[in-house]
Amino acid sequence: MVAVIVVVAVAIAVAIAVVIVVVIVVVVIVVVVNALVQAIPSIFNVLLVCLIFWLIFAIMGVQLFAGKYYKCVDANKTTLSHEIIPDRNACLAENYTWENSPMNFDHVGKAYLCLFQVATFKGWIQIMNDAIDSREVDKQPIRETNIYMYLYFVFFIIFGSFFTLNLFIGVIIDNFNEQKKKAGGSLEMFMTEDQKKYYNAMKKMGSKKPLKAIPLETASYSVRNSDGQNVRYDNHVVHRTEHAHDDIGPLSNERHIQQRSGLSQYDIHCDIHHRVSHEDFRPTLPLFQGALEPL
Repeated sequence: MVAVIVVVAVAIAVAIAVVIVVVIVVVVIVVVVNALVQAIPSIFNVLLVCLIFWLIFAIMGVQLFAGKYYKCVDANKTTLSHEIIPDRNACLAENYTWENSPMNFDHVGKAYLCLFQVATFKGWIQIMNDAIDSREVDKQPIRETNIYMYLYFVFFIIFGSFFTLNLFIGVIIDNFNEQKKKAGGSLEMFMTEDQKKYYNAMKKMGSKKPLKAIPLETASYSVRNSDGQNVRYDNHVVHRTEHAHDDIGPLSNERHIQQRSGLSQYDIHCDIHHRVSHEDFRPTLPLFQGALEPL
């Protein structure tokens, strides 16, 4: 019986874990798809820049390789040696086939296709080999006779492939960061609205710090009225080091005593005794005769 309960509990736990993983994966996929959809206008802008940039290399390719990818082949599609067949006329005289490569630079359209293959690194080796072996128009190619044409493909791979690919990736990542900024962070992107509210409330509560207690000073005022009796007034004054307006306290106390006692400031004998917290110990203020002035 216990074993059955354990098995059922494990199965339930595994099922819950699978459901949680599936939900997380679905949410991540939705976020990524939304980022891609939002990045479509920017992707088209980058694509336009890439097409203009590739147009330069396409025109250069047409100027360098137009009509030079032809070669003489036999019935087995084997390229014949230039020592046997030096040019197109000799090829046709021997009843061989003078054919062009499927991917060539005869015009700008095909040049774009060749550059696309080079940029994706699919089938680009044959395109580059035909360029390296090319000679003049209607001449049989010779292996690596035009070796400097490697530079054309190296520059295109660096600027036309790596550079443009980084542009596409940068646009997508930038859009993803914008969505994350709007959501308030990477964690909030995967939350519902209620979860965001709860998370923000808890974050605000965690950022709050307890207020520091401000030490108080107790000022005791002894006033002699017209009958010769001493009247004592106690009032709290904000500590000098904690409040920017501590000087206002004693002055207001003086006015308060004058209003209550009806005496002038010269009839007031003030004895100020400080009661401060254990964090601050300051010497007792001296007694003042006459006008009440704070230190």
